[in-house]
Amino acid sequence: MDHLTDNEELKRDAPFLNGLPKADPFVVPDGFFERFPHQVQAAITSRQTAPTYAWSGWKRLAIALPILVVVCLGAWMFTSGNGPDGPTAVAITPLTDNELDAIDDNEIFAAFDEADASDITSEDLGDVALRLNDEELLAYLENEDADITELITEIE
Repeated sequence: MDHLTDNEELKRDAPFLNGLPKADPFVVPDGFFERFPHQVQAAITSRQTAPTYAWSGWKRLAIALPILVVVCLGAWMFTSGNGPDGPTAVAITPLTDNELDAIDDNEIFAAFDEADASDITSEDLGDVALRLNDEELLAYLENEDADITELITEIE
């Protein structure tokens, strides 16, 4: 039986592995750590410039188009309501108590244009249930300068 050394056995079983140079694989070339950050930064900047320009126009358009549509729609809605055919703003001043007391019911119905004022009677209004407490009723009668004795005779 032949007794082979480890080196001879390696040559026979794995000639390619035996042919590799015997050097330390963890040795770093001189100046590697000084050059490496600059090389990586240069590779990143050269790779970024080409593809971003093609998409930037589409991205801007995708953002600007909906904003433009909303602005145009708002301008159209704002101007269409105030044109010659559209409604215009009307200033309404509230009436004083004396003016309200002077207005007849028929005038109120005619102002609201609900129906012909001559056709409306007090019967058309239906039953109105007023629930006033004593203090509210006395305040109303004092405000109207109503004669209480006359009201009592009308009720009987």
